[in-house]
Amino acid sequence: MGVARTRNRGLDLFQGKYVAFLDSDDIWDESKIKTQKYKVHYQVLREKKISKMPKHIAIVTSPDAAALQDILNVLQRRYPICKVTIVPTLVQGLTAPQTIEKAIITADKLCCDTIILARGGGSAEDLSAFNAENVVMAVYNCQTPIVSAIGHQTDTTLCDYAADMRAPTPSAAAELCVPDISALIDSIDNLEDKNEVCVTITVSHWSSPKHKCWDAR
Repeated sequence: MGVARTRNRGLDLFQGKYVAFLDSDDIWDESKIKTQKYKVHYQVLREKKISKMPKHIAIVTSPDAAALQDILNVLQRRYPICKVTIVPTLVQGLTAPQTIEKAIITADKLCCDTIILARGGGSAEDLSAFNAENVVMAVYNCQTPIVSAIGHQTDTTLCDYAADMRAPTPSAAAELCVPDISALIDSIDNLEDKNEVCVTITVSHWSSPKHKCWDAR
């Protein structure tokens, strides 16, 4: 027995640890886990779909982070009708894992459409809170779809794997979570124009002399 299917057709070596991501039908041989030199983390993949037009987004991050302002600017520009709730947390330090876990649980109780977990770039040590087991499990157990936006594109944490979607930057997360309202308005205008043309053609067709003569009979 072994891994039937994995995301990368094998084990990913991440920061000295093997990370296996299994589909729901996969079977992992625990005897192989015991023989591995490194600790094995594994989970069943069950990504939830991110809402295309959310009514409410929660942002879990530091209230003083530049990443927060980047996200708010993008959301305001692209989709200002969306409600936004900021759930403050520490993003680094000894107590950060506990506060991040509590913030995720709090955000999950808001009944929002999407949660963005974010912080700006930093060293591996700065981002270590997002590799803590309790934080990763909080992301994994979250009932609300969650987008991981931690660090820059080259930064990777275990929360990226546990989340339903990973964004390369906090600004990109905001772009992925909401549509462009200007594009939506243009689409509606185009539909109205097409509808008006269809109505005009239909009225003209049934108002023609041929149909008037037929109705007179």
